[in-house]
Amino acid sequence: MKDLDEAPAPRISGGPGEPGTAVDDALSAHIGALSDRGVKVRVLDRAEHPVEGEDGPHTAVYVECEIGGTILWGVGIDSNSTVALFKGVASALNRAYRT
Repeated sequence: MKDLDEAPAPRISGGPGEPGTAVDDALSAHIGALSDRGVKVRVLDRAEHPVEGEDGPHTAVYVECEIGGTILWGVGIDSNSTVALFKGVASALNRAYRT
């Protein structure tokens, strides 16, 4: 598995962001912090779309990750799209370590 700094920037589909935005910077920092703690995650792709929550508009983010050589998907939903992205990564990690 490549180091995270060698991984290509994740592509964005279905959302307003473009690679190189503050969301991508936050994702890189989040993945880097996980890596510093021995958790290797490579985000391959993500897609997002708006959803209506009980307390207003939310964003659903679907994240494709490589964890331990396995490709896994996670999903996160939150009123803040960056938080939804982090929840998506956490969802994929939970799937990886479920067993």
